[in-house]
Amino acid sequence: MFGELECACLENGGTAAEYIMVYEVAVLTWRLMRVECLRASIIRHHRPQAVLALIRRSDENGEPEQGSLAHARTGLEAMTYFASKDARQKVETKFAEAGYAEDAVEVEAYLQSQKAQAQIERETAAAQRQLLNFLKELERRSVKRAKQLREAALKAVKSATKAS
Repeated sequence: MFGELECACLENGGTAAEYIMVYEVAVLTWRLMRVECLRASIIRHHRPQAVLALIRRSDENGEPEQGSLAHARTGLEAMTYFASKDARQKVETKFAEAGYAEDAVEVEAYLQSQKAQAQIERETAAAQRQLLNFLKELERRSVKRAKQLREAALKAVKSATKAS
């Protein structure tokens, strides 16, 4: 990342202060990319709980009482969802019959991860503010170099977002 930013912004060399600025932009950009990857991982982490919640809500006998055999059975059924494609199809058919959309597991995982997502959102906002403030300072010092850094940083963040 630093090398790409350096080539884009300091192609004819630069001062020590400019190299430090480029380094700071690279660090802040990496932080944003890391946070975006973490956001996707958190949602994936909540998929098992999402499947379990949907199985319990879509049970034909209603949501089972905690500690009952039916409650334990739904836990085992949720585990089988991840065991094979056939089992996944069977459970997803059950969800469809209960009125859930095809993306019910992803939606439920997202909803269950809201607390963690809020923390990620705060971290993203803080990193974006830092990057924006730094780029504004750079712009004050050198309009051309700041524009090149902004474009390179945005390009890197967009490519990382697409990858996650």
